[in-house]
Amino acid sequence: MKNIKLKNIENTKSEVTLFVGIDLALKTNYVVIIDSHGVKLASFSIENDLVGAKFLRDKLLNLVEEKNVTTFEIGMEATNIYWWHLHQFLLNEKILSAVCKVKLYVINPRLIKNFKESFSKLNKTDPVDAYVIAERVRFGNLTESPMIDEMYEPLKRLTRFRFHMVENLISEKNYLLPYLFLKYSSWQKLKPFSDAFTKTSMEVISEMDIGEIAELPIADLIEKVTAFSKGTVINPQKAAELLKKVAEESYVVKDSFEEPLDLVLTNTYENIKYFQDKIKAIDKVIEKEYQRSLNTLTSIPGIGMVFAAGITGEVGNIGHYPLEKNLASYAGLTWSKFQSGEFTAQETHIKQGNQYLRYYLVQAANSLRIHNEEYKNYYQKKYDEVSIHKHKRALVLTARKLVRLIYAMLRDKRLYSSKEQGEKHKNLLISKV
Repeated sequence: MKNIKLKNIENTKSEVTLFVGIDLALKTNYVVIIDSHGVKLASFSIENDLVGAKFLRDKLLNLVEEKNVTTFEIGMEATNIYWWHLHQFLLNEKILSAVCKVKLYVINPRLIKNFKESFSKLNKTDPVDAYVIAERVRFGNLTESPMIDEMYEPLKRLTRFRFHMVENLISEKNYLLPYLFLKYSSWQKLKPFSDAFTKTSMEVISEMDIGEIAELPIADLIEKVTAFSKGTVINPQKAAELLKKVAEESYVVKDSFEEPLDLVLTNTYENIKYFQDKIKAIDKVIEKEYQRSLNTLTSIPGIGMVFAAGITGEVGNIGHYPLEKNLASYAGLTWSKFQSGEFTAQETHIKQGNQYLRYYLVQAANSLRIHNEEYKNYYQKKYDEVSIHKHKRALVLTARKLVRLIYAMLRDKRLYSSKEQGEKHKNLLISKV
């Protein structure tokens, strides 16, 4: 590396800022550097590894010497996790930060895509994309990326992995339902058990066919249900009677079709059981990790450890958000108004932002509308306000209300207090006075 004479930035007479756009990929990153007028000064590719990162650093150091650069503003898209290592390297690079200021921006790809549309006749190539990113950074109005908080990062990775496993579980369940209809077409209509995915349901569906259920005496069928459920079904006789009705009302499939159906159902149920067991195991690890960053969110009736951990991992240090609306925007929880004349649109939900934080907030809100009287009433009020998307809109707005509570609790490090508790506390103070 070329020796570079360190200089005091504050004593530099004129400020010189260069803008760096980095188009990221698994193996190779493309870099474009422009000046304050948008003139391209350098364009090159680097490997997406430590050697490539050091090469980029040396290039920037050379520009400090050649152009008397005082500030580098560096932008990269939040593409998968390909930005992670390079971002961390530049954020903690002491040699570069000793001779100039370094501002880093991890930008939403949608923002770059929309910005690119303002250019005419641009090709979709790595150099072009890197140039557009550099221009977007030069355009400004971006929030500088904060340092990644190592305290919350392990929890974030665990809760995101749980989210991934839950998605796989839902996918397997959705895959199974059409095949369940093929074997037992009346099952979902009659619901012999509370859920088609309970252990008892799985055992009956994968082990028995329509003919067997139809021929089996009711007493023997009750014994089967009891054995499959290990006594957990409250009313095995009712379940057996409904199973008989399912057998009577369902279409009969040909013998040649039974084996393929049973194979699909059995294996899909095994996949469902696998994901359910894995999620339980992950929850134990999450609970252990959550203890390191324990906060007051679990004091909210309806929010358990998993939801609290998911929210905490994504929010991180609450000090990163000047106002609660910044946190809501980060989560993508907004339902803005669109009005023209006498028309007011009801479909105005903006679904952007951090999908993981939004997921855990909405799931927590769904739990609160059941277990928390204050939020139950709020949800119902919002549910009754519109005629379409009633549940979806009410749930999003309930999650938005929850953001205000979470922000205040994390900011002030206080326990949950409902409106009723607050009124009781206020009346107690008055009576004492």
